[in-house]
Amino acid sequence: MQKTTAKVEHRDYVPWGWFAIEFCHVDFYGFRAKEMEKKWEDIKHQRYLKYNSLFEDNETTIQDLRNKANSILNKVRESKPFYRFWYYKMEKQMISEANELLSQADKLEEGNEEVGKNRFFGTFECLRKIEDLLQQNGFVLTSTSSMGDECVTKTEVWTLEE
Repeated sequence: MQKTTAKVEHRDYVPWGWFAIEFCHVDFYGFRAKEMEKKWEDIKHQRYLKYNSLFEDNETTIQDLRNKANSILNKVRESKPFYRFWYYKMEKQMISEANELLSQADKLEEGNEEVGKNRFFGTFECLRKIEDLLQQNGFVLTSTSSMGDECVTKTEVWTLEE
């Protein structure tokens, strides 16, 4: 009888004041370990590809907006002599346009932080995806254990016997 085992370790809660991180990790052992590792990597990679292209596009757009704004501000600096401390109407308009571009870049950057985080699974979603993968491939939960008092790390052992 050939046996494959999956060991899922996770911490999905960190109490206030504790120095710890939430995590979810799976290791495969046995006959079909390589196959299962490949399936899990494919699931994680699909998620990464889905959000990474959007993230990269946004980063390019942000950089373009900042470059345009800097170009406009440089033109204003070059056109204004150092001894003149006021701006003409056209210079004010150019500065306003540059500030608008910088504001757009800042807003896009804030949204892009969330997109960047979405490239990777959160702890709960990761745990659900692992459980789904294991159940779809015939694994059965055979053992669970916990370690720690308030900041608990849980370990689940899933087995597949063929």
